[in-house]
Amino acid sequence: MLLRGALPVLIAVFTIFTSPTISAPPENQNGVSNCPKPSLTSSAKLLSNGKKYFFKTNGLTWNKAKKHCEDNKMHLPSIGSLAQLEEIHATAKAIDGNVWWVAANDVEQGPGNFKWENGNDLELDSSWWREGQPRSYRTANESCVFFSTHFDEKLWDGDCDFIYYSVCELNDGC
Repeated sequence: MLLRGALPVLIAVFTIFTSPTISAPPENQNGVSNCPKPSLTSSAKLLSNGKKYFFKTNGLTWNKAKKHCEDNKMHLPSIGSLAQLEEIHATAKAIDGNVWWVAANDVEQGPGNFKWENGNDLELDSSWWREGQPRSYRTANESCVFFSTHFDEKLWDGDCDFIYYSVCELNDGC
């Protein structure tokens, strides 16, 4: 009699310990999710680097694009490799041929000292720049970095107040 009652309990315990773990979205120190709302997450594109990107097709200045990403628990992408730039470029081009903001600028560092938002340098002699770029940093204008899907998979610099589309990168785990 005791065995008959124990069988469902054993099955339940076995199921709990052998079921795949479902991980919760990442949270900040206050227990608040670091992921954007589901409508943004569901439209994000997963690329081969394992990261998800949201492509915003409403034009914004660089500062407004940065704020939009951050207000929605994302960030402008700090590109880590030419392959990553090429894949983001191809994905953006498939969505809409236009110009897209990314996370580098020389605003706080001074003209020509480009940095990604993650703190990494974007050197002036990098092969990631389009031929003849960067060039706007030589003027009095602040320079923010973008790519254009009308051209090759290279970076340009321009006035941060130009109105372009933007790419937002979701936090890991979202």
